[in-house]
This record gives sequence, C-alpha cells and structure tokens, in this order.
Amino acid sequence: MSYPNGTSNADIQDDRQIDVNNISKWFKDNRLTADVHTCGSMMIGTRQRLESDFNLDVKINNEVVCSLTEYDHLGLKITNTLS
Repeated sequence: MSYPNGTSNADIQDDRQIDVNNISKWFKDNRLTADVHTCGSMMIGTRQRLESDFNLDVKINNEVVCSLTEYDHLGLKITNTLS
C-alpha cells in the first residue's frame, strides 16, 4: 500500500511509480518475482476526484498493472471510494 503525497495527477503518478519500483527492487534483491497478471492497483479517493479522467498507469518491468475499482479479499469487498 502506498500513500502518494502529491496534489496533481502527475505527482500522484510519479509517487506511485517510485513506490512500485522500490517494491520491485526488493523482490529482485530477495530473488522473488512479481507477476504483473496477478497484481492490481487501486486509487482510493472521493467520487469527485475519481470521476476525473485520471488513469493510474503503474508499471512493473515495463508491463502495465491493471487498475481496479474494487477488490474482494476473503469476502471483504474494498471499493475505490470505500463505500
């Protein structure tokens, strides 16, 4: 989980990519692999913020991680608006 500090979409994109790069490096340093096809990225925020045309393109090894609007973990559904 990462908490970007930027206010603009570009700042948020850059912060998130830096976090993902650090995680990817940790995986590599520990001889692990991150499977892009089983990973996901979710932007959590207000409806107004999420309704903008902002697309969060996070990449691992130059492959785009899919963007999620909801995630189901052990029966707990998490949405991007936390509703």
